[in-house]
Formats: sequence, C-alpha cells, structure tokens
Amino acid sequence: MVPMDPFSLTLGLLPLVGGAMKACSVVRKKFKTFRHYSREIRRIQKQVDRQLNFFTNEIHLLLRRTVEDEETIALMLGNEDTQQWHSNQIEEEMRKALDKDYDVCQGVIEDIAGAAQSFQDDFRCFDGLTAECRQASGRCHKRTIEGRTDMSSQTQGESLKDAVRRLRGRVKISLDESRFETHIQDLRASIDDLKRIREQRSELRRNKNELIATKPPRGKLSQEYGRIGRVRRASKAFHEALAEAWSTSSTSTEVLGMRHTVRLFLDTTVKDDVQMHVAISCMGHELTDRTVAQERLARILVRSQIRTWIAETDNSASNAPGPDERPRQKRRKVRFSQDILEEAGQEDDEFDAARGARHHQGSSVNLCSKGLCPALNSVFNFASEGVYSDQCLGYIDSSSQDPFRHSIYPGSVDSQNHIMTTSQALMSMNDVLMTPAETSLSIIDQLKLARDMVSAVLKFYSTPWLREYFTLRDLSFFQMSGDFSRCLRTLHLGFDFVQSSAASLPRSMEGIEATAMPDTSDGGRNDVETAAERAKLEYGIRNLTLWSLGITLLQIGRWSSLEAPEDVLSVRRLSRQVPTLGPKYRDLTRKCLECDFGFGDDLLKPRLQQAVYESVVCELSDMIKTLDVSDD
Repeated sequence: MVPMDPFSLTLGLLPLVGGAMKACSVVRKKFKTFRHYSREIRRIQKQVDRQLNFFTNEIHLLLRRTVEDEETIALMLGNEDTQQWHSNQIEEEMRKALDKDYDVCQGVIEDIAGAAQSFQDDFRCFDGLTAECRQASGRCHKRTIEGRTDMSSQTQGESLKDAVRRLRGRVKISLDESRFETHIQDLRASIDDLKRIREQRSELRRNKNELIATKPPRGKLSQEYGRIGRVRRASKAFHEALAEAWSTSSTSTEVLGMRHTVRLFLDTTVKDDVQMHVAISCMGHELTDRTVAQERLARILVRSQIRTWIAETDNSASNAPGPDERPRQKRRKVRFSQDILEEAGQEDDEFDAARGARHHQGSSVNLCSKGLCPALNSVFNFASEGVYSDQCLGYIDSSSQDPFRHSIYPGSVDSQNHIMTTSQALMSMNDVLMTPAETSLSIIDQLKLARDMVSAVLKFYSTPWLREYFTLRDLSFFQMSGDFSRCLRTLHLGFDFVQSSAASLPRSMEGIEATAMPDTSDGGRNDVETAAERAKLEYGIRNLTLWSLGITLLQIGRWSSLEAPEDVLSVRRLSRQVPTLGPKYRDLTRKCLECDFGFGDDLLKPRLQQAVYESVVCELSDMIKTLDVSDD
C-alpha cells in the first residue's frame, strides 16, 4: 500500500481524476435506475457503459505508471472517496510520468468530468417521475403504519427503479435523445485523446539505451550494407558471364533455339568471395523437349571473386602456410534471411569447409571455351547417382566494370534437397498465398518472409535478375515435404537466356512456367520506361521498385494476392488497413509504397538503400525478436 502523506492535495490532476471517476459513477447509477423507463434509455445506457468502462481501463493503465502496488490501484478504482486520490506522492509520480503532457491530460479529464455532468443535467427530466415515486412510497409507508392492508401495501420497501418500472405508464417524459448522443460522442472523443496521450508517453519514455540496443552498431550496419552491394555487383556480373559463355560456346547453327533457364536463390553468403546457389536447366543440344530439360536441373554453387584479388592470391600462394599449418579461421556469415536459412546454411557449410583451403583458388578450366553445358550435365549426373564431388568444375569470367571470376562447384545433394531438381515442384509466390496462412506458416515466418523480400530487392535491384516493376509471379519456390518454412529456403528469381544467334542474345524475365516476357529490346525498354514515367506522373509513384516491394509486403501481410495489383487507388486504400501482422507492419508497407524514407527516390543512391535497410529490414528483425521466444 502507498503510505498516506500528512498533507493532502486540493489542486492537481490526481484529485481531478478522482472527481471524474465519482461523477461517472453517479451517471452509471442513474442509468441503472431509469433504464426501465424505455427502450431508448436502455440503448443509450449500453453505449455509455462501454465508454465508462474504457475510461476506467485508461485510468487503470495510467495509474500503473505511478503506483507499483496493484492492490492500491484496485482500492482507488473501487472507491472514489479514498484518500489515495489526494496523495502527494502519487500526484508527483503522475506529473513525472506525463511530463509535458500533464496540462493536456488535465484538460482531457476536465472534459470527461464535464460530459458526466452534462449527463446528470439531462436526467433532470426525470425529476417529476422521481418525485411521484417517492410520494407513492411515502403513502405506502403511512398506510402500513395505520394498519391498512389494501393492495397499495404491496409497494412497501419498493426500490426507486422498481417504482419507475411500475409508474412509467402514468408519467410522460419528454426525452431529447440527440443531447445524450452528443454527450456520448464528446465522451468517446475525450477518452480517445486520453488513450493517445498515454500511448505516446509510453513510447517516448522508452529507455534511450533500449532504442540504441535495437539498432545495429554503425560499424556493423556499414559492413552489412557493403555486403549487399557486393552481392549486387557479383550477381550482375554473373548474369553477364552466363550470357557471354552461352554466346561463345557453340557455333551459330547450334545456338539457334537454345534456351537456358537459370534460377538464382535469394540465399547468398559473403565471405572472401560471394557465394550464390543456382539451379540451371538447358534446352537445346540433344534436349529439345522443354519439360525433359526442366527436369534436368543442375544445382550449382557459384563463388565469385574480383579477378585482381585472385591474381594477388596466386602470387602469394607459395608463401602461404599449408592447410595443416594454417590456423582455422572463424567463418563469418551474412544472411538477411537469418533464421529461415540457418538450417540450409548448416548443411552447405559441411561441404564448404572441405572446399575451403584445397579449392580456394578454383579450377584453371575456362568453361567459356570448354563449354558450360557439358559441365552442368556432369553436375546433374552426380545428383542422379547420389554422388557428391567438391571438385571445382571450372570458371567463367565477366568483362564488365567489375571483372569477376565465377568458379562453379556442384551444389549439395541429399535426400531432402533432391526434390528441388524437379520442375513439377515449382510454384509461384502468388500460388503460395492461395493457401490459408494458419495451415502454411506462423506470424514469425510471415515476418521473416517479408524481411527476405526487402533484402532481395536491395541485393538485386538494378540487375537483370529483378525487373524495375516486379510481381509475385517473378518469385518462385520449390515444394518441399514437411513444414512450409523449408520451402522458404528455396525462394528464387528466374531468368531465361534465349539465343537466336551467336551475335544476338534476346533476353527476358521468366515466369513460373518459364514463359518469356516481352522482348527487352530497345522498343520494349522504351515502353517500360514510358509506363514507369506515366505511373510517376499520373499516380505520384516515386519509385517503381519500392512500389512493387510495398505491394508484395501488403500481400504477405494480408496473406492473399490482390485481384488488381495494378489498381493504384485500391492498393493505397488497402494499405491503410491494419493487417494481422500489426500496425507497425502496415507503416513499413506504406513507407515502401510511398518511398517515404527522407532520402529522395533514386534507389541507386547508397543513402536511400541504407535507409531502406535500417527502416524496414532492421525493424522487421526487431519485430521477429519480440515474437520469437526461442531467441531467448
């Protein structure tokens, strides 16, 4: 119990709250008495009772900020006349808790007390009925004393509310319902203001150290941001290297009609090199049936390094200690899909460890000249026979501004991953959203999926792997047995390399059935640019890629695909609704839709990229940590 002070307060917020609680208690009692007069009064009573309960709950939560003892709070809420409502100690704590909002809160409480007084004033229309009830009760009492036992004696001991029920047909009352409705609206508005003050003060009172702890250190953030940039450059160079390899590996007559479907997994790892998991199918050569070619998916691990760095490594290799002498270096991981991909990373780490020292420099076989497709065919043969090899198959080079060398290794093969080599198991993200969320994945998994999507946009923006305007159909999974979280590890982007001649490489983004989108020749590119400019001018879309990301997050939050994702007004209307993932998730979604990060609308600018990472990826990670008790 909070000890009483020798002096009590006559002015201040706390006594005012106690007075408002007492006024509301009087209103509640009057409605309880007169509710039997008519249905209208009973209907109004229900609305008023709800608001008074809300007010009591808000005061309860407010007192928790100032009174540690729940027993004392219960005493104060149950007795408006207790001296605790005049405690100097509680008043001082309340002043500290509300800080600069103290006077504003005092004004809100005065408005609530005023609304309660207005209710009492409007009950004066019942004064005539009250007087009639009391007169009837007095006559009954007198007759009983004189020994009379007529029928009126049945009213002996009758309560006021029972008398109201009995006499309601005898006394007519002119009731102005509109006045009561106005008082209810005023009461509701004031209680909402009180709630807003309490919530804002609660948020502002969060410890500064806690806010700092929820954000990664600047050094770590810069490191992670730099790794995102390395993945973007390496994946873009890998795309260029594939195009060059397939344009030079065959004669002009053999190239005609060839198609290579490449699936780049969103799971990437950055160490001394950039490691990307890829699945490739080849149609052409001896395979002319597209279905058969799709079934022959070769899963590979691509390790990309800048060629100048490789040359420096080669020069110092002779002076380096042997594998047995070299101390074991602690391996660092960067996974923007941290928890979802952890299990897959552990499986692949066993193979990576074996490759580490022995194959650090890769192979001397240039697959651009020897042929990339035969090497991929050998990978498929390894998988079909259940054989694992950690031998580097060779490399392909890119001659872009960033001269990367991409070393090709067979991907890991086991009984669980083997199912990912069948095209029949493919499903688009749009199809996934057609299954009920409660049977597919948890709220935590939904948040992790959303986080992976934001990371993927930062990784692959401005590369051929991700279009400026993308949809759910540009993202695919492989169906996996077991819980759905295993499928999330197979989320990937697709691309079709279609060759009509050795000198011309028309390329297009691939959908789930591996159907090519319209040709991205100069005309097609101009059409896309025109549509993007029209979207910006007509609808105020600041960044088309972030708009696409916002639509994706919106659909993940609702766990349903939009019927018309191209309907800008409908998207903005739906984005205002609070999804099952909460209001914070809604705000993050709207940030992406409106490109509202405070650093312009050009995602090529590093500061905007970092702002998206800090404001969305880090916030989603915080939400996951809050919900995921397994992290404790």
